[in-house]
Amino acid sequence: MVSTGDLVINEPQQRYNTRFKLNRIPMRRQHQALDTAFASDKFLFPQKAHISPLASRPDVGPIVPFNPLIATNPPQLQAVTSILLRQQGSAIINQTHILATAPSNSAADIIASRLASTLGPDELFRLNAPSRHFDQVPDELQRYTHKETGRGRQELLLFIVCTCVSASIPYGIGIPHGHFTHIFVDEAGQATEPEVMIGIKTMADNATNIVLAGDPKQELGLGRSYLERLMSNGCTRSSNIVKLAKNFRSHPAILKFPNERFYANDLESCGNKNIVRAFEGWKKLPSKKFPVIFHSISGKDDCEASSPSVAHNEIGVTAPHHAQCVKIHKMLSDVADEVKVGSVEEFQGQVGKFRSLSSREFIEFDLKYTLSFVANLRRFNAQALLIVVGDPNVLSLDPLWRSFLNYVHLNGGWAGPGPIWDTTETVDESGEYDQHIRAAAMTNMNLTRRIEVVAENVQTGTDNEDDANFDKPWRELE
Repeated sequence: MVSTGDLVINEPQQRYNTRFKLNRIPMRRQHQALDTAFASDKFLFPQKAHISPLASRPDVGPIVPFNPLIATNPPQLQAVTSILLRQQGSAIINQTHILATAPSNSAADIIASRLASTLGPDELFRLNAPSRHFDQVPDELQRYTHKETGRGRQELLLFIVCTCVSASIPYGIGIPHGHFTHIFVDEAGQATEPEVMIGIKTMADNATNIVLAGDPKQELGLGRSYLERLMSNGCTRSSNIVKLAKNFRSHPAILKFPNERFYANDLESCGNKNIVRAFEGWKKLPSKKFPVIFHSISGKDDCEASSPSVAHNEIGVTAPHHAQCVKIHKMLSDVADEVKVGSVEEFQGQVGKFRSLSSREFIEFDLKYTLSFVANLRRFNAQALLIVVGDPNVLSLDPLWRSFLNYVHLNGGWAGPGPIWDTTETVDESGEYDQHIRAAAMTNMNLTRRIEVVAENVQTGTDNEDDANFDKPWRELE
């Protein structure tokens, strides 16, 4: 079946030529950044000599956070203090210019929306890629976005917010290195290192302050993120790394698995109980105090989930492919048009009370083409309810997913057909479950084919020994 928009073609005998076109702009921007002359070891390969201790600054008075919660959270206050006490960069005092970037439009919009509560259009600019339509910009940010901008306009602004890829635009219109006193990269753990380098290598100089914010355990590609690489090089001071261990997002049961698996139990659940425990006791929960559900399916992926206790705009549905997102959104449009449906990247920086994760097709694709959707297990940003829908027989082939499925099953959160393995057994981290399945399938195929050949010989009276040149498909090629 071939689906193009609303056109569905289902002609088994018809052949089609399909072309997939890669958007080369992000890759070209990354190559452009890596080719720039600026290549300071201070940013790329920092040593202890590059790290200066914090010192008081006469131009920095008492810190009064806009968010009063920061004042009661010592690690967050330490992070703010560490940024403010750094030398301001090469710009003149009181001429601070900040470039704030994030891997996705969604995450960049979150930054701009929060800054918009205190900054006006003459101070804040949400810089968008030319490919982004104006009507895709959130309504509250459209006054901070201009269809046409010039170099002079951008140089006068205090804050520019954009995606990592679009950070090359200021460089392209001639804004010089060192213009920005600070470059912030939010969700830095979810960006590849070449993405992060677009803003740093094109805009920074040796006096620019680089601030990376994010989770180093949430890397997406190229092995390690820039954030994780810097944190593991052993030359950073404690004042340069501030670990925020208080989690205000999630119910303890949602947080427990990633906390034990990735964070050595360092995270502390501190969310508002009225929010994170809102679904405890919900009649649809298999375990009333455990707001995590794994809905086991096999075959056609149909699932329906609703609750009168949560607004539609607080529900997020994550799916692996754009076509799936479009179809799910279309199915929900008549009954729940405000439910957000998108890929994991589109939920960067966002939290919802309820999150549904559709994973079945993605894992099957991963196992076949050795991709890596399993990293999304590190990014469960649900607050009060998490529902995962998938085929356990496929998911359990991956050791990480098998561990998560064991966790849900042992805590009573399983719905649908039960697991075919013992969830109390220790998970084999070598990841050879798929090899065992393939070997068993090959054995079954060989046995089936042998039976078919014997049956054919019986019906035709053929002597099996005379069939020496028979092509035996069960033999593996050497």
